[in-house]
Amino acid sequence: LLVAGVLALRAGGGAGDTGATAGPGPSKKVVKAGPTAGGLHKDPLTSPQASVAYPFVAGAVEAGGVPVAGSGLAVYTEEPVRKVNVLFVGGTGRIGDPADFLQETQPTTFIAGQDADPGRRGGKAVCGTFAVLAETHTYCAWATKDSFGVVASNKPTANPQFPLMADLMHRIRKDVEKPK
Repeated sequence: LLVAGVLALRAGGGAGDTGATAGPGPSKKVVKAGPTAGGLHKDPLTSPQASVAYPFVAGAVEAGGVPVAGSGLAVYTEEPVRKVNVLFVGGTGRIGDPADFLQETQPTTFIAGQDADPGRRGGKAVCGTFAVLAETHTYCAWATKDSFGVVASNKPTANPQFPLMADLMHRIRKDVEKPK
């Protein structure tokens, strides 16, 4: 019994357990949208809040309950051609179950999606489509127990290319998610 009591206390299961150890503590990561990410540059002409995808992604992230990082918003584009134009939204906090978080943070006009490879940094990832009026846009998102990011196209697509968007998400994640 003594051994079982010691093991229960070590596991945080004692009578006075407040649950404070149930989830991860403060994030050990920083999510910061810099001037470049994934080979793209911040768009100097478009604020994130004015981008096409913003109202749909921002509403979804708000529903997830984890705030966007102070520097976790950007519109990234290729210069000078601007064939690629994406909104990045990311942050850190107590995510809990990454799969549940990604389900909760689907864009408000979600159409369809599928699981995706989160890349070498782990966690869970999804890619999907959402509607902006009569147009379809593509997005991919990742989540870990203490960080998340969404990369959503501001340009419509007739045929979603999830592998291409997932690759872009991996490249952007590599540049915006860092250890503290």
